[in-house]
Amino acid sequence: YLMEFGTGKSRKLYRPDGIFQGCIDMLTIRRSPFINQSLGWDKVASDGVKMCQFATHHTGVLKEPHVQEMAAALQARLEEVQQANG
Repeated sequence: YLMEFGTGKSRKLYRPDGIFQGCIDMLTIRRSPFINQSLGWDKVASDGVKMCQFATHHTGVLKEPHVQEMAAALQARLEEVQQANG
């Protein structure tokens, strides 16, 4: 579903209801510089989008070394948010 959402019909049909109050964390692959890297999520988050991009393709994030890189990035971000929120 996630890949379908990012590339297919679901993304074109989805319309968020209002603005999300906060920052959206987005772990994704690097895309062409000619498209909005946040895929439009920056328009619905009051505090923007924090991006963590990986130099691979869609299924590459499921393979080493990208699995470990993604896990480390997610862990670091979770710790950052926990510290900021006490």
